[in-house]
Amino acid sequence: MTLKHCKLTFHQKSQQSQQKAYASEDLALCSKEFPTLKENDIVEIATTDDSSSSFLLKVTKGSLRDDFTPKDTISIDQAIGTAFQLKPYIDVTLTKVDAVCVELDSVELTFKDQYLGRSEMWRLKNSLTNSCVYHKKKIEFCSSTIRCQVHELWSGGLVVTSGLVTEATKIVFRSLTSMVYLFIQMSSEMWEFDICGDLYFEKAVNGFLSKLFKKWKSNGSNHEVTIVLFSRLYYEASSLERFPEAMRECLLTDYKGRFYEDFYRVVVQNEKYEDWRNTLISLRQVFVDYREYLLNFHQRKFPNIKVPKAYVSSAAQGNFLEVLNMSLNVFEKHFVDRSFDRTGQLSVVITPGVGVFEVDRDLTNVTMQRIIDNGVGSDLVCVGEQPLHAVPLLKFHNKATHHDVDDYSMPHWINLSFYSSNKQVGYATFVPRIKLPSLSDSSRETISVFSPQWRNPLASIHLGDESGWPNSVYDFDSYDDSIFKPSSSQLASKQRRIKHMKRPKTLVDSDFSRIFMRQNSEPEIHATTSTDMYSSTTSIATGSSSLILSSSTQPSSAITIPSKIRFRKSDNVYSSSFGALNIEPGSFSSVKPRVALTPINDRWIKEGTASGATKERHEGSSPSMSSHGGSPKELDFKGRFGNLRRPSRSLINPFDPSHAVIKLTSNRRRWTHIFPRGPSGTFIQQHHFSTGLNKLDIVPEGEATTAIGNTMNDGTHSLSRQSIKDSPDGSTRTKKVTRLWGATGEQEWTPALTTGVDWKSLTIPACLPLTTDYFPDERSLKTDYLVSDYSLLPDDVNADYISQRAIYRRPLTTKEVFFELVSQRLAQGFQTVIRPKHEKPPIKQQSSFLRLNILGIDDETEEYFLSIGRIFHQISLSSSTITVTRYRPRHPYPAIKVYYKYRFYAPNNNNFEVSYADFSTEKLENYNWNYLDHYICTRGDTDFALTENLKYWRFRMFILPINQVVLKRLMGEGVSPECNIYEPLKLEEKRSHIQEFLKFIETCINRIRRPNTSIPKGPRVNIVGASGGSVSSMGSGSFRERVNSNQLPDRPRIRSGSKLAEKQRHESASGRISPLDSPLDSKIFSLSGNLGEPFPDLTPLTFPPRTENTTEGELVPIMCLKADATFKDIVIAMRNQATGLSFIKVTGLELHPWTFVSYDAIMWLINRMEGVSTDSKAMEIFDGMLNERFIIHASGDSSHKFKNGFYIYYISNSDIEGMEPLIPHHDNGMLHNEWMEVDVPCECELNIDSVTKNSLLNFDCSSGNHKWKDVYVDVDTSRKSDRQEWGHIRYQSLFKPDEAFEITVQWIQATGSIITDLVQAWSRKAQQCNLQLVPVPTDPFALPNYSSDPLRGPIKLTIDSLTEGDAGDSSLTPSEVMYFQHTVALKFGFVRCAPHAPAALFHALKPNDLHYVHSSGNMFLIVPICQSVADVCFLWSWNYLVSKRWRISSNPALGDDTFMFKVLHDFKSFCANENNRLTNFWNSTVMNPQSPDVDETLLDSSLTSVPASETL
Repeated sequence: MTLKHCKLTFHQKSQQSQQKAYASEDLALCSKEFPTLKENDIVEIATTDDSSSSFLLKVTKGSLRDDFTPKDTISIDQAIGTAFQLKPYIDVTLTKVDAVCVELDSVELTFKDQYLGRSEMWRLKNSLTNSCVYHKKKIEFCSSTIRCQVHELWSGGLVVTSGLVTEATKIVFRSLTSMVYLFIQMSSEMWEFDICGDLYFEKAVNGFLSKLFKKWKSNGSNHEVTIVLFSRLYYEASSLERFPEAMRECLLTDYKGRFYEDFYRVVVQNEKYEDWRNTLISLRQVFVDYREYLLNFHQRKFPNIKVPKAYVSSAAQGNFLEVLNMSLNVFEKHFVDRSFDRTGQLSVVITPGVGVFEVDRDLTNVTMQRIIDNGVGSDLVCVGEQPLHAVPLLKFHNKATHHDVDDYSMPHWINLSFYSSNKQVGYATFVPRIKLPSLSDSSRETISVFSPQWRNPLASIHLGDESGWPNSVYDFDSYDDSIFKPSSSQLASKQRRIKHMKRPKTLVDSDFSRIFMRQNSEPEIHATTSTDMYSSTTSIATGSSSLILSSSTQPSSAITIPSKIRFRKSDNVYSSSFGALNIEPGSFSSVKPRVALTPINDRWIKEGTASGATKERHEGSSPSMSSHGGSPKELDFKGRFGNLRRPSRSLINPFDPSHAVIKLTSNRRRWTHIFPRGPSGTFIQQHHFSTGLNKLDIVPEGEATTAIGNTMNDGTHSLSRQSIKDSPDGSTRTKKVTRLWGATGEQEWTPALTTGVDWKSLTIPACLPLTTDYFPDERSLKTDYLVSDYSLLPDDVNADYISQRAIYRRPLTTKEVFFELVSQRLAQGFQTVIRPKHEKPPIKQQSSFLRLNILGIDDETEEYFLSIGRIFHQISLSSSTITVTRYRPRHPYPAIKVYYKYRFYAPNNNNFEVSYADFSTEKLENYNWNYLDHYICTRGDTDFALTENLKYWRFRMFILPINQVVLKRLMGEGVSPECNIYEPLKLEEKRSHIQEFLKFIETCINRIRRPNTSIPKGPRVNIVGASGGSVSSMGSGSFRERVNSNQLPDRPRIRSGSKLAEKQRHESASGRISPLDSPLDSKIFSLSGNLGEPFPDLTPLTFPPRTENTTEGELVPIMCLKADATFKDIVIAMRNQATGLSFIKVTGLELHPWTFVSYDAIMWLINRMEGVSTDSKAMEIFDGMLNERFIIHASGDSSHKFKNGFYIYYISNSDIEGMEPLIPHHDNGMLHNEWMEVDVPCECELNIDSVTKNSLLNFDCSSGNHKWKDVYVDVDTSRKSDRQEWGHIRYQSLFKPDEAFEITVQWIQATGSIITDLVQAWSRKAQQCNLQLVPVPTDPFALPNYSSDPLRGPIKLTIDSLTEGDAGDSSLTPSEVMYFQHTVALKFGFVRCAPHAPAALFHALKPNDLHYVHSSGNMFLIVPICQSVADVCFLWSWNYLVSKRWRISSNPALGDDTFMFKVLHDFKSFCANENNRLTNFWNSTVMNPQSPDVDETLLDSSLTSVPASETL
């Protein structure tokens, strides 16, 4: 109802605005002027002019204002006015509307340049429930860390501008920054011409790709793209012996015994471009000699050996499924090397074919299940003409030689598009949809399908047959019915089942030839073909079959039509099969014409009809046909035709798939909720349109079909797996059936249905929907599934773990744990199940969960149903108990693993190299959900550590020093043309890096601040105060405070006898933090700065500079301790408030008083004790104190040795006056999980400036001194999230200033955008410490291995001149060569790093290979161990994780393409010995007798990691 006419004003929406109290609301109005309005009402605001602009807003509590002074005026957010192009002070009408009438069916949200996990999507969806949205509305979540925008709104089958989001509204998330793989199939058709005279390659690149890139730019898409050209080469060879030995390593054979190889060339890899025109130019350049290069690839390698002739396969016979699986090998590891700049995964295959592929059945099973389980979008774009049969179509390899009947599958998991140019040939408007093969006269007589006497219909046209189409003597309808009818066992089963059904009419047997139910979960794939097949050679096959064309003719991609028999001209009969091919205009009738067949040319074919034949066969008689009104006669299929027996399993008819329905499964409904519903209530695909309709019109998909073949348009929706179901009142409930063809299963295929290009999917691909609507019925759950359950009591579990933690953290409540269990399953690919409406209780539902009152569950029970594949989870919350019920298939899919070999051409490489991959499905039922649920319940306790099988998210980084001096020479003015200008670090630089690194660890990871001091830089000195007293070099004895601790006032009651209670009792007895009371405490221990800041800036002290002539003794004018001081004297001096050691106190952390850091203590002792001038001497003294128990590690472990670095110890001796006895924790793991403790090298180790030639070979990447540690981290220190979040850090235990230091962030209970903010804050803080934090891949090189990325590989750089000229020396040892390569790498700015690869990749890494990362963070390098000088090389790889987000001002080279290619080009020139640079460098290093050498015992011979399982 219309409430009032009023003026419209705007206000600036702001959460912190103090000008207007309603500034945070979308709508503000005076409550006195609108007395009928109340909270949660929906109002429509419409303009009174002719623009007809209207939109909906929801009235909130803050919208109704008593202090709203303007009369007859309402105020809306200015962003809303801008979106609808409204002007202030215009006249509008305010109308109250019914909420039910404006509910939205689906909402599409787009987002860009951020990682949005499925958990975040679900929480965002819940936050939008019961709110109004409008087109282009900007939505923020998690304190604006997540940002998205409304793209499209659907209601009642129409696109609307605004509406109300309800619980039933489906939220579709679309990403503008996805990982996109574009695969271009370079089959033989690419060099053929289309009907417009263009090469199919030109149509694909100049047409489709050019238009796609333009749409990306116009829509603001910025995808991370990889473009791959792929081909399959067949060889004309009958045996393996005809191939050279070196060529056999990559040869494969198909099911016909033909030899072939697959080739992949990556043109663009992990690139983001704003302008893709240069990429199109590169593709055209590659196309020029692509085919010639492939065909002569082996002949160039073996010029003196005869190589079998090769030819490029057709599109149908190409490596289509292999390509999809290679991308899936990358996509299924999306949680590794998690990028923060993108969300979504999409594979796009561009083919010149028509959507028909010959495939292996096992590989199809693997591909289908992997695509569905991983939720990956797969698009197939065909630039060929759309055929007259249903596509996409997969023809299975017929491996049994005695079976000649072809079997097909229509994959619903592939989104098909057909691209057609707008060109016209002359004035013609007809677009042919069949490509006729050109046959030579010599081959026409050899073409046969059924028998030598039967000629191919295509051949008869070329032979001048005037009585060709449509006067076909062979009844195609009868042939189709005989092939595609169900088996006798199926019919008998259906007849038995139908007798027990209550139905209004008796079903005739002939109806089952049109509607039949499949028996397997994915019948078109998983059902096995029976051995009882036709004995003749009849087939419905792709044109690539050798039965269609001779071996000398290139195969075609069209479906072969069965051969015809010529009619007499007097026989006016037509085949409805040909009618469906647009041969006869009047053939679209739904009634099949009856065909009278008479014996012609000794071919005895009886008269009859298709329906009659079907009926007779159902009755158990022999196959027969009857004429209209006549008696049936026997049809003789023997003699010339052979014994044509019907197979035991119904096959798929590609020319008429609309009547084939299948059993509904969760796989079939996994993606349907991304499609909007049309006016009829069915899901629609907007790129499907019927012939004769405008392409802009939306064609509704599908009609509901009953079991008797009738259709209805009521739009009802049901998810029962049977087409007929009895209702309680005895009536028959009509159900929708799931059709075999199409992505939704609701659309009926007809030849008039034309498929365009799904530009929306290719431009802004959708993420896997959060919801689905399939759940097995009760009978299926009992017979087909295994049921198991377990219960969680979060309160009881947390009561046991809370007292064991060093830092108190508020435990998750039972309700929080319940929602997190659902959230974690969604994050792993599950979907929430929306149950049918008739199963919902009458009460109003909340969010996306159901309140049920069945099976004895009380009204307060909350339940979620979730599914992935054939696995279903039911999570229920009742009181304080959470119950998880799991349904697993009783007979899971068999484990299939396909091993694959191929040739791969990496970017910047110059050759195809052999690589490997394996494709296998994942056993989702083996995921340890019980373990993960307890991990969530205990907030990541050490008893439930993250393991690889949990598929947790991780992000690997290196901490590298910044060499700004060299960068200026390479990038600034006066740029150096050569890049080998890096020098080894000096001793002072190493000291500085150590101190800066420890400062970074303090402030970022451990979050400790020093308000008035910092770790001294440069030399270790004493600071002399104004009064002449000695002041500690670590500052004025001030304590350090932990920033943003988790201390909360609502600590629960601690159980008696726990460590926490004992500690509280001790602190209350002492009543102080420091053991000494002093009036100076307020000054000495005062804190400055805001503790709410995560990383406050540090103000370092000024120390006197150290010159080259300054000695250590000159810098220590005053000593506090004599050389013979006892341990007790040292402890007393450490406690001195004026010159003592700086202790730390962390709020919320259960630490002892007098706790200090080992590096601080060593620096303090060097500057305060006579005779102690090195850290080794200081460590010796502290070791003695530790043995005498004067000090002890903070964990209470008395066996923990004293180490130099960031280690926490405390003073524990109670014999000293003024010190109270302390109770050690004796909990070794408590502090290890709370603090990041790192070793740093001693002074003597820093003096080592070189390595020996032999020491480089004395380490193994599977073992070494480098250990890995884990630490708990609070990722959400600013409390931006709507839930409690945490993560873990995995790091190296030893920091070396001349090597990369690795840090890996791991999380499973954290928001991606919050992790992004945390890591970016670390990166900014690292710059203040003259360091840089660089993201690095877990597997940077992707060496050929079954577990590595199949579409990446290193660049091989050879050093040819080591075996020639002055540098050549046959007596060189591998150690000398590796030493030389090591020095070359250092000279070009590379530093050593540890290959912390997963255990699955370790066997791909040779144990003695040297790994490096460039100091700029852009490149990686491997020096492989070589057995001979001729094999010496480098392996080069790019850091593809570096993006604009990581570029920093202090290192402009990071992510700079110009700098990266400059270094690579100069490195290649150096290895090629241009201007004798390599020779001169060789003579100055390896051949130089003065080359520095040191004792091998001083070297770290193990610079790489240990297996991931070996941790402290």
